[in-house]
Amino acid sequence: MLLARAVAALLVLGAASGCTRPNYPSAWTALDRPSEDCSRLQGRYLDAGERDDGAAAPSLSLLLTDREREDPAVDVVEIAVEPGPSLHVTAYREGRPVAEGHYSAAAETLDCAADGAVLEDYSGMSRGRGNPIAGYEGERKALHRAVDGSLVVERAWTTVGMIYFMFPIGGSERSWWRYPAADASLRGPAQ
Repeated sequence: MLLARAVAALLVLGAASGCTRPNYPSAWTALDRPSEDCSRLQGRYLDAGERDDGAAAPSLSLLLTDREREDPAVDVVEIAVEPGPSLHVTAYREGRPVAEGHYSAAAETLDCAADGAVLEDYSGMSRGRGNPIAGYEGERKALHRAVDGSLVVERAWTTVGMIYFMFPIGGSERSWWRYPAADASLRGPAQ
């Protein structure tokens, strides 16, 4: 019982001490309604985007493909929806494919029935060797399509824990990133 109270107190303290931006930006075009098979996400988007705070968003190809670092030469990211459902993501540099990513319901890396398409929900305990912090960490990325055709990524991150099992810490953040639809001049191989 004492352990349950300690965990509950830790969660409350963690939630209270974090920062959050939960609201979708009012200046952005409204979100389209999600589709249960993710079909509304199909399209081509610019690799460069913007955050809800006006700063540059992380590269879309870095978020959705097997790339390990940003490549400023990537210009377009294509999302193809396949039966299953699954998403096949291809990043293009000057019309040539340079990176890919794949998410599927069968592999439990995609959930289309949620609010938006949730990709690879991560959660787990964290504690590194020699690290005085032990706790829980979670990340959720959901893809949405805006009415204007932009791809919108909603990222939610949460962590709660303790330093040396004595001092509670915690935080959470939700941010929104928007990637405009690519125009015909930036397309990959001929369609």
